[in-house]
Amino acid sequence: MTGKTDFVKMSRGDLSPRAQRLNRDSIFVDIHNHMMFEYAIHHALGRTDIFDTCYAPGFRQGGINVIATSVGGNSPCVCNMTDDLVHGCLEQIDMLMEAEQSSSFRICKST
Repeated sequence: MTGKTDFVKMSRGDLSPRAQRLNRDSIFVDIHNHMMFEYAIHHALGRTDIFDTCYAPGFRQGGINVIATSVGGNSPCVCNMTDDLVHGCLEQIDMLMEAEQSSSFRICKST
């Protein structure tokens, strides 16, 4: 044994029936996503339908049903080139609320 793992490239059709069923019936969550850094740039450039055109196809292809993304932080694109991180956070929440107008994006809020 060499200690290496050999990975075999497979297509979805190569999966066992059980694995296909699990993939089809399961919810897959991307729990650490920083898409808002790039999303803010698309928004600043005036692009529309950002989630549906830039992100949803990749998530669908990867079988991702749910994403957890961050808002705020210290990236210049997140704080809109100001020192006011609260402003940047609220601006990103507003972008997410706009994205909720799309056909494939919903915000799950906790209270």
